[in-house]
Amino acid sequence: DLCPSERRLLALLIRRNGHIVTKSLIETMLYEYGGSPSPNAIEKLVSRLRSRIGPNTGIVVKTVYGDGYRLEEVRCGGLPAMAN
Repeated sequence: DLCPSERRLLALLIRRNGHIVTKSLIETMLYEYGGSPSPNAIEKLVSRLRSRIGPNTGIVVKTVYGDGYRLEEVRCGGLPAMAN
């Protein structure tokens, strides 16, 4: 079971499937009601989400260094699915 912040992050990644989701957008989504995250809160959240969705779901959260994260489908054998 995912915690609420993991569910919100996964929903955001699904809505933007294949596109980069910036850390600032994730921060805005998670802390829209005030407060500020710790310096590596986003990285921790993404790490938890990755471990919970696991390798057998057919999706992975990829890090796009310097930009953010992107959700990708994985084909059999662990290779990214080809974009149509």
